[in-house]
Amino acid sequence: MQKKKNLKLFYLGCFILGFVIPIFDPLYPYFSRNFKVGFDKIGLVFFGGSLTAIISLISAGRISDRFPLRKLFLWSFAISFAGFAVFSIFHNFTGLIISVIIVNVGLTIFWPALYAKVFYEHPENYSTMYAKLERFYYLATAFGPLLIGLLLYL
Repeated sequence: MQKKKNLKLFYLGCFILGFVIPIFDPLYPYFSRNFKVGFDKIGLVFFGGSLTAIISLISAGRISDRFPLRKLFLWSFAISFAGFAVFSIFHNFTGLIISVIIVNVGLTIFWPALYAKVFYEHPENYSTMYAKLERFYYLATAFGPLLIGLLLYL
């Protein structure tokens, strides 16, 4: 029973991340125009965010073995939400930089915790589970930019 609840939590987490991670992508022209910076600087900000994610994965892998899944998921989403809140409060280029770093740290906590938990709970078919979760994630990645595109169009 607990495995089914956790599986639903896994799918929900993958959907939320799939929806949220690419949400900044269609906003590059908006950032460039409103913050009066070139696409090169916007690209560097998101490159820095990716580097932050890579570095964060090192510690995220270690903490995923030490803490319960639900706490890690809550921390992951709370940190990510804080990153978006920073951007909504400080709506400038510096706020974007800080927001991208915080969001990437928060989202990076989720992946190792998810993979570790799937491996421990479904050792007999974990690779099939990973594939299903990844498909669900990538299906959701279509909706974040689509929503932003529609909002910008309206």
